[in-house]
Amino acid sequence: MKTEDRKKLGKKTRKAGKDWENWIREDLTSKGWIVIRFDKNVEPKEGIIGRLVQVKAKWNNFTKSLMMGSGGFPDYICFKIKDTIVGDEQPREWFVQLVECKISGKLDRLEKDKANWIIKNLHIPVIIAEKIKVKRKIEAEYEEFKET
Repeated sequence: MKTEDRKKLGKKTRKAGKDWENWIREDLTSKGWIVIRFDKNVEPKEGIIGRLVQVKAKWNNFTKSLMMGSGGFPDYICFKIKDTIVGDEQPREWFVQLVECKISGKLDRLEKDKANWIIKNLHIPVIIAEKIKVKRKIEAEYEEFKET
């Protein structure tokens, strides 16, 4: 494959991935979730996955600006608050989940290790948002990542 073809393919897949992330954000917001970009990443420490760190901003030489929060895992942190009435009190239930947007629905080995670390140490579910087509319409299938 020629270098020009690889560049075009790279641009096309990055745009498709970003469009999918935006679609997922709108879908989760419409379902009552508060969706925030997750700007943290699980960083390997001495060859093993070990800590949560802030994602560094990157300089985009073409637009002459900083790109904030690119490269974090997972993509979004989502919150939902549910009020339940019990007698005279109104206790609140908080639901938290981390969402990784994947068109194919598959994580690579490093991403699986990071997801396992999050589940084991932070006790927050990691949801994979996969792109599926149903009768010529694009839908999202949300599946919880199971620790391996």
